[in-house]
Amino acid sequence: MARRLGVVLLLGLLGLGCNAGSTPTLDYAREDCASCSGRVVLPRFACLMVTPDGERRAYDSIDCLVRDLRVDDPAIRGEVYLPDHDDPGSLHPWAEMAVVRVADSFPEGETFAAFAEATHAEAVAGQRNGVTGSLDEFVAGTAGH
Repeated sequence: MARRLGVVLLLGLLGLGCNAGSTPTLDYAREDCASCSGRVVLPRFACLMVTPDGERRAYDSIDCLVRDLRVDDPAIRGEVYLPDHDDPGSLHPWAEMAVVRVADSFPEGETFAAFAEATHAEAVAGQRNGVTGSLDEFVAGTAGH
């Protein structure tokens, strides 16, 4: 019995290790935006922040995330995950993504999009009269300057 309990505990610990560091997901159409309270439904634009204390903050758009990051206490900023516009539903650490802000909104009404491929982000910015930068640059207001 003690041996079986030891095996179960070991498997449990191994399972926790496999999940540690994994990219979180969003539950589309079931989560509300932490900023505007709109329903999170568009995988091309929805993003997520997990605060240092583990609180999940879903956002229906990068627009809402940027707005919150500009006013929130920097100490509560945790891990931020952005969607790849070319691979809807996938979330990636923000530092791996190129962000675009377009002068005229996308058909869905959003002005920000993120891309895993920087060259595609630059192409979209060129086509839509936009600018590219990192998430931090857009939060600071220095992107495109």
